[in-house]
Amino acid sequence: MHSRIAILAAAGLGLAFVPLARAQQVAPGETHFEWVESTTTQQSDAAGPTSPDAVTKRLEDEAARRAKNDPYSDHPRTVSFDYVYPISGDEYRALGANGVILVSAIVHDAKELPLKRAVLRFGVKDLELQPIAARQSTVPPTSPLAKAIGVHRVDAFYLLPGKLPGKSADLWVFFSVPGQSVDAGRVASIELPADLAALPSTRPDGAALKKVLAREYPNLVRP
Repeated sequence: MHSRIAILAAAGLGLAFVPLARAQQVAPGETHFEWVESTTTQQSDAAGPTSPDAVTKRLEDEAARRAKNDPYSDHPRTVSFDYVYPISGDEYRALGANGVILVSAIVHDAKELPLKRAVLRFGVKDLELQPIAARQSTVPPTSPLAKAIGVHRVDAFYLLPGKLPGKSADLWVFFSVPGQSVDAGRVASIELPADLAALPSTRPDGAALKKVLAREYPNLVRP
């Protein structure tokens, strides 16, 4: 995962374009935000958001990895994720002691969408992540992802508690079709100053959440 270090810790990627939609409400106040209708490819550096095709590229790489490791089986889905934490103590408090995790998936069967849930698995213990908003779209039928997997895509935001019950966990993503799930990879916890580590995870301030999403995912969320 491409990482960026701030006052806490962060890792972020942009997204390819998908149709305009409106997010669901999460907290009181300015909680509604709009998705970006379309984007243009742009360059980035290690300190800021990456290009809008970065998550799409990661989805393609994961699909290619699965095909290489098991070339004789069908691969009906591929999943990628990215997470970001606030860049200051004040922002961390405003987000209710949370970060944000973005889960993106391509599936062959449209019945698998929307995503049913996402959990962090610490051994035998699951921590279910609170959904923020999700959007479904389709990828071009001539794209590498469409040829390798399918055309149906979802991008979903979840709250990521800053204080986790372990140093790392497996992110499990569950689809709408019963029994279909994917171990998407490892999520690492962050080291927090003592005053922030003592904060419980609560509902974020809507305006602060919108600001963070628009800053970290400018190709996805409108300011």
